[in-house]
Amino acid sequence: MLSFSAAEFEALGCKVWKSPIEDRQQRLNEMLEMLAQQSSVTNILVEVGGELLGNLFDLHQIKQCEVFVAPKLIGEKVLAFAASRSGHWES
Repeated sequence: MLSFSAAEFEALGCKVWKSPIEDRQQRLNEMLEMLAQQSSVTNILVEVGGELLGNLFDLHQIKQCEVFVAPKLIGEKVLAFAASRSGHWES
């Protein structure tokens, strides 16, 4: 697996945001709010795995979702995405 440091991304012209928040779901929500406040971005395309997709649902950050599930060729069975902690979603 390739790994890059924040400095390497910054050297390529990327804006890197480092959060002091330890909770992953809170950190994700803060990052999305910061992105909305600091730019004119109103929509983003997120290509994610199941856990992050579930977190975005839990945070009510998804207005439209298209899910493409590829077959898992090796390893154990996994869920397509993590269920909401509340047990249901609302649009």
